[in-house]
Amino acid sequence: MAVFKGDKVYPTGFFDNCSHVGEIPMTIPMVFNGVLDGDKLHRALSRLMELGDWGKLGGRIRKGNGKGVIFDIHVPQPFTEDRPAVKYYKKTFNMNIKDHPLAKQLPTITEHASLQKGFHDFEPLIRHPDAPDSFKELLKTDSPITWLYIVSFNDATIVTLGVLHMLVDAGSIEAILRAWTLVLAGKEDQVPPLLGASEDILYPLSKQPDEKGRQRFPFEKLYLSTFGLILFFIRWFWLNFTTTTLTRTLYLPAARVAQLKAEAREDIALEYRGKEIVPWVSEGDVLQAWTVRMSSLAQSSPRHISCLTMVNLRRRIPELLEAKGDYIQNLIVPLFTSFTPEAARGPLGLAALKIRETLNQQATALYLLDYIRWVREKWEAGKAVSGGMVRPYNCELVPMSNWVQMNLLRTVDFSPALIKGVVPQSGNKTTSAGSPTYVMPGAWRDMSNLRGVWIVTGRDSDGNVWMSCYMTPAIAKVVEQEIASWDAVKPTQQ
Repeated sequence: MAVFKGDKVYPTGFFDNCSHVGEIPMTIPMVFNGVLDGDKLHRALSRLMELGDWGKLGGRIRKGNGKGVIFDIHVPQPFTEDRPAVKYYKKTFNMNIKDHPLAKQLPTITEHASLQKGFHDFEPLIRHPDAPDSFKELLKTDSPITWLYIVSFNDATIVTLGVLHMLVDAGSIEAILRAWTLVLAGKEDQVPPLLGASEDILYPLSKQPDEKGRQRFPFEKLYLSTFGLILFFIRWFWLNFTTTTLTRTLYLPAARVAQLKAEAREDIALEYRGKEIVPWVSEGDVLQAWTVRMSSLAQSSPRHISCLTMVNLRRRIPELLEAKGDYIQNLIVPLFTSFTPEAARGPLGLAALKIRETLNQQATALYLLDYIRWVREKWEAGKAVSGGMVRPYNCELVPMSNWVQMNLLRTVDFSPALIKGVVPQSGNKTTSAGSPTYVMPGAWRDMSNLRGVWIVTGRDSDGNVWMSCYMTPAIAKVVEQEIASWDAVKPTQQ
């Protein structure tokens, strides 16, 4: 673990240090129906890291000298060929993407909903053999925490961005891709500043005084006790030995999503028949309720489900909403909805409404600030916090991260890197060759830590929804059976 004199040292935040998730190398493969100049993309990303504190993304992870489990980011001053901002890999296949034995199996638009191969099935195409694949490797080498792998075909390109999760969350990825796009387009002057690089914004937020007389949310009652943790880990290790975790891509046509929403609305209308106000639920509520149902139906014996909805603080806390720049750090808080087996397998609309009620109650600035304070107090006391360790110890966790608002399929525009004279391959004709047809986020190793996770990666320009899933074979079987039952009834566009 070499430390170089002259490196600029940045701290990481207490959210970054408090969870085992931070040690996961976060990887974002994007598939383009056009041929891109990989070197040009690399130069633009490297240039971004020369702009002010954006250089933090090109640093090296090192153990810090503070209390608890704390890490720092050491950034070369300046970046050089020997110590680059981005670890860059590339590979070229002199063939069309449909002629490659593995690439031809990449997820694609289908006539009906489909469960297709996922992240780990395409490892040779989205992970270079020399790329870092673990936190330990990053910690002991001089490898930057950001890496880029470009795989080119005669008619398509796979662009894979990797960043250590300790430094970024989904909202950070959105900001990085948007800033990268601006630099590529020659608009460096429009790149927003990277905020909070040296001072964790969550710390002053967690120190804000409580309103007089107001009681904080009792998070200790929600999370497991010491004995509960022991039982949790016994069960967790047992599942690791007895259960396989699969990665899958779920494709839901726009018409099928509309049908699910209609089903949910009908359930709610029936429940509230004769009442003046009928509650509203979002598309995200409905999709998450559906994942809860699939997970419950796959259980060998009925158990409670703890549904985790990931909320981006950037869109909830006034100080972050009004920020004149981008915060590149972990700013995600899990909200919890508990389901009995009966509720999980019951009407879709009522399950969606239960999730919406959780959001209405917990996604408030006061609740979220309480959570930040609680995490900071645990962190200062040297105690780790994991969003998944909730009561009861034997419940099944069903986390969902919804990226639809990030709109990555339109935010990313690599058109300036398109090689002239190349005709994009046929596919989603309304998608520019400079924008991805879909993204497929994931992480190498530590798959057990992601078991049960569903990521709504986006909605394409035709309204179809794409999801990346980490599921057990039992859940995959249930989802395939559900899709097969849909095929018998043609959905109507709502």
